[in-house]
Amino acid sequence: MRSLQASSLVLGCCLICMNAARATAEIPDMDPARMREIASHVFVGKVAKVYSSSDGPTAEGNEIRSIAEIRVTKVEKGKHEAPLVYVRFANRGRAGNAPVPSGSSGQRGVPKVGATSRVFVITGDDGGFDVLPPNGFASITESRKQ
Repeated sequence: MRSLQASSLVLGCCLICMNAARATAEIPDMDPARMREIASHVFVGKVAKVYSSSDGPTAEGNEIRSIAEIRVTKVEKGKHEAPLVYVRFANRGRAGNAPVPSGSSGQRGVPKVGATSRVFVITGDDGGFDVLPPNGFASITESRKQ
């Protein structure tokens, strides 16, 4: 009887460890004051379009790279003269029956087209704007992409 209990306990521990190894390591949300400090630019505007692409599922999961077109109504930090700004972000997820990929699932709180957001970005090496992960979109209206 004792050996059955011990075997059950060992099996239970193994199952818990195996599932823990597959868990994603989400990045905690960043405080807005900290994002403002880190950001090279902070834009407020309405999302006009969101363009997305993916190379398709791989063994590690599926990465979707996106660009949001923002009609700028206010520049709160940095300099930007154009009425539009294009900001880049990415999301990752499970591909088919593959295990959940390790690491962050990507950008959270991506606004829907038509929503007004405050966007915290950093300037990339190529001069493009990258949304600060994981929560660089701060909703001003309640419309959000689910």
